[in-house]
Amino acid sequence: MHKFGGTSVQDADCIRNVAALISQEEEENFQEKEEAFGGICVVVSAMGGKPKTTQLLLDAVKAAACARDFQPLLTSVRQKHQEALVDLFYRKVETNGPYTSNEVEDVAKTKFSINLVDLSSDEQQHGEQQSSSGPPDTKAMPPQSEISKSPCASFTLGMRKLDWQRSTIFRLEKEEEKGFAEAENLDQISEKDVLWTGIASDLQDIEKLLHAVGVMRYEDDRISGLIAGYGELWSAQILTRFLNEEHLPAGAESSSSTTRMEKWTFVDARRVIFVDRETNAVQYEKSREALLSKFETCKNLVCTGFIASFLEGGATTLGRDGSDYSASIFGNLLKAESITIWTDVL
Repeated sequence: MHKFGGTSVQDADCIRNVAALISQEEEENFQEKEEAFGGICVVVSAMGGKPKTTQLLLDAVKAAACARDFQPLLTSVRQKHQEALVDLFYRKVETNGPYTSNEVEDVAKTKFSINLVDLSSDEQQHGEQQSSSGPPDTKAMPPQSEISKSPCASFTLGMRKLDWQRSTIFRLEKEEEKGFAEAENLDQISEKDVLWTGIASDLQDIEKLLHAVGVMRYEDDRISGLIAGYGELWSAQILTRFLNEEHLPAGAESSSSTTRMEKWTFVDARRVIFVDRETNAVQYEKSREALLSKFETCKNLVCTGFIASFLEGGATTLGRDGSDYSASIFGNLLKAESITIWTDVL
């Protein structure tokens, strides 16, 4: 079991160093223990450095609550991740060399379509989707009269809708496993492109949440935790993809049609770590059952730190520096022989 802090995964070079370290240990342990080798679990924080991803996201929530412009903060988050993605996964066709820092933005725009969509048109589409899919359980909602009279009740309704959406997504286990498997023309979509498309979509979701925070002029702890937790999701997915790229057969592309050696599996901790809403205590029996049922056949795991879910649904966090705590939780669940906490990897 290894846990890598934000400084260890702050940019492409650091991610390469982390990947080299754990790949070497994987090979050494497998040769030493052969069939007895149980695999490696890696827990990662959000990308650190200056500025840190988590701090940027939290500052964006504060800015929105104070009716200040949060877009520069989201731009910093986007640029930080797109630079790492371009550096790790893309090379110039003519020279097979890396793109320069001045070229990264153009590459991102052409390859990933990362510009955020117009909010008005997107919100209209979102509303149509909501009406067609049906509302959450109305029994859990305040009366309509309360909603119309009280901004707080309106905000509570919004939060319950958000929890309903999130918890529904978490229960649909096959959605994450399928990914884009049912999309048309998938053979033309590479895994690395899919990765950035997901991150860009998350940034759009964050922007919508921040606009809601701005309307309410209220900094809710649950929304702050939800938004701050995206950083771990992104860093874990990037590291997972890079580790699996390293295991591709020579000359193979990482498209869905390629027979890949997927040695590493991404684990969203919100799907497998559950805490009590009142006490925030980890529910180990439920968590172990969820982890083993989903990932029992997977040898090597890359897990998100910091984030978890309530038993009844809805995302939460384990507090600042919670990724170290996440490592100890996963160590307990997996009965790890040892846990190593890395603050930096040179």
